[in-house]
Amino acid sequence: MHGGDHPALTCGQNCVKTHHSVVITNLCTKESRVWRRHQSSHLQKSQSAGRYDIPYLKKNYFHEYLEVIKSGKLNFDQKLSYADYLLKPDEINNKLYQYLAGLISASLDRVPARKPILCCCRSQMRSAWMKHTFGGSHVGQIRNPFDQWASFHVNPYFFQKMIMIALSLRAKHKNAFAHIDQFEKQAESLMDHNANLQLSRLDSMRLFMLIWNASSLQILSTCDYMMDVDRLSSDAQYQRETSAWFHTQGCKADFTDCMTPQSAGNIETRKQFELAARESAIALKSNASALTIFDRAAIQKSLSSLSPQNRRYIELVVG
Repeated sequence: MHGGDHPALTCGQNCVKTHHSVVITNLCTKESRVWRRHQSSHLQKSQSAGRYDIPYLKKNYFHEYLEVIKSGKLNFDQKLSYADYLLKPDEINNKLYQYLAGLISASLDRVPARKPILCCCRSQMRSAWMKHTFGGSHVGQIRNPFDQWASFHVNPYFFQKMIMIALSLRAKHKNAFAHIDQFEKQAESLMDHNANLQLSRLDSMRLFMLIWNASSLQILSTCDYMMDVDRLSSDAQYQRETSAWFHTQGCKADFTDCMTPQSAGNIETRKQFELAARESAIALKSNASALTIFDRAAIQKSLSSLSPQNRRYIELVVG
């Protein structure tokens, strides 16, 4: 599966909504095969040069929407990607409902005997709302935050969208970012959420970790299966277990070729990141608590399935 600004429209045999990371993290058996077969040597060279490259799509990003676009039934509003980024389970959001319901309907129209699989990026902080509204089985995806943050450097787009997310959240929860002085000073005078803020590396890490933790807490609380990409890339037994779970949902999935790059990072960068992680955990228990929707008991049940690094970051908040 592959996600972007829009949930992907594909067909499977059971309704499985997958919620990806705060910003795009590709986890696609087709894409990972392409990456391993054609780009593994290029990836190693890129990592040694301090870069993080990702596979390129062979078709237009919105190719799978072609039929729905032609029919005039996509019901997509660009504001859906970032506005109302955090939704409570019982909130009313007619535009998002119409969009997702339309994708489900279009998929059923295409293959009536099957049920749709929606692959949703930027949905973790809306996953409780989606489950409450649509039901179905929900798969969460998590990747260790340091490697995910490092992957942002492949393109300024990722940092720009992270800032857009933060500004959208701040519009409704003003105190959530009060501990990030540089961000607060610039955000206070902004009228445009598309503005390009100038942040230090540490403040960028602080923004990222606050959103990563709030997103992870919610999806850990709501998902039916939590998919840890770090384990999926290195643990053959976990790959088999994950494939077996998808099989119980009527979906054939092979994760044996899943591979995500790892960032070495220098000591100073890692020290700053650990500081940002600790500060975000404190903020989520105080000024940023409005960003959290989580079930402590549900999270505790899921912790054992996470990689040690992901478990440690979550435990900073709930431990």
